[in-house]
Parts: sequence; structure tokens; C-alpha cells
Amino acid sequence: MSEKPPCTSCGGSGKYTFMDFGLVPGPLEQHESECISCNGTGKGPGPDDCPECDGRGKWWTCSHPDDTPDVEYCKACHGTGKRVTA
Repeated sequence: MSEKPPCTSCGGSGKYTFMDFGLVPGPLEQHESECISCNGTGKGPGPDDCPECDGRGKWWTCSHPDDTPDVEYCKACHGTGKRVTA
């Protein structure tokens, strides 16, 4: 098995940094969260990973007004994140 490349979303750090502008004028707050593209691993999809979900086995959709994500499991790999061979 070959080594997985770094995640392109977080640059391999496994973290996502964002700024919170808040509701009132004032200093910005910087927050850090786990990268949802690589689940915090810092690694991108490898050759054995499912091409539909990039090896995550699931993806998130935001359909709620309060922005809580719905988790939907990949139908191509049945949530395993591994490439399915026929």
C-alpha cells in the first residue's frame, strides 16, 4: 500500500482555521476545528480509498436552519471508505 498524500483542504495539518466576525464591532476571534475533508488525519485519499467519498465513508450536508450537519453514509462503499472491487 502506498503512502497517502497530504489533504488538499487543510494542507496536511488536520485542522481548519476560521475567523469569527461576531455580531458587534470589535476584535476578530480565530477558531480552529478538525478538518472535515480528512477527519483530522491530515492525509488525502489514497489509491485504495473509495473514489466517491475520498475514503471518508460519509459526507456531511447542512439542511437544518441551525447548521447542524446531517451525516450521510457513502452508498458506493457502504460507509467503509475503501474501494469496492466487483
